[in-house]
Amino acid sequence: MVLGVLTFIIALTATYPAQQIINRLSLVFGVATIVVLILIGILFDVLGVAAAAADEAPFHAMAARRLPGSRQAIWLVRHAAAVSSFSNDVVGDAAGTVSGAAAAAIALRLPALWPGWDPLAAGMLLVALVSGLTVGGKALGKAAALRSAQGIVLAAGRALYVVERLGLFSFTVGRSGRNDQGAGSRGNKAAGRGSRQGGRWGRRGTHPGPSQRARRFEKVEPHREAGPGDGDPGNDP
Repeated sequence: MVLGVLTFIIALTATYPAQQIINRLSLVFGVATIVVLILIGILFDVLGVAAAAADEAPFHAMAARRLPGSRQAIWLVRHAAAVSSFSNDVVGDAAGTVSGAAAAAIALRLPALWPGWDPLAAGMLLVALVSGLTVGGKALGKAAALRSAQGIVLAAGRALYVVERLGLFSFTVGRSGRNDQGAGSRGNKAAGRGSRQGGRWGRRGTHPGPSQRARRFEKVEPHREAGPGDGDPGNDP
């Protein structure tokens, strides 16, 4: 449901600006814009399929060698369901909708350039062409994604690595398989517990050893003052 609402919002907010941009551009640049939108939908569809088909184990070996993008690739594989849903359903479908709307905007301009063209027939032809290119491109891309899932995910991980270096988002997974942020918070909690224990022993003093505990419970003889004959054997009766 959330993905459907997100797709609706993206398509609604992107369709009108795309139509206005197409109307202001020349026919060549308008067609180039449609091609770019089709490629965006195909690339994200390929990424979603590759993330679902990739194996996580090789990326751990790459992360051990500190290969840039390997830890981000682990993040993509770990979140394959979310990545696939976002790439295929949200971005892919929204790009297809916007490219179809842009094709319809170009079709409305064709009669002004060629008076013999029927606007309805031109619109149907362009929309069908855009749909065929989108579906055919996604079919070819899925086959390539299944063959080269590891390389595609690693390339996407390197792109996310650049995004991380710019400080925009964080996709890093720690060595233990958890996000560094979560591991850091757990480490801070452990450090806090250790400092509280250290403070408690600091207030009470050093932890008593066995000999100290034995001396603590040792009985002490009561002190008695020495008499006049004590310590002198000659004074014994």
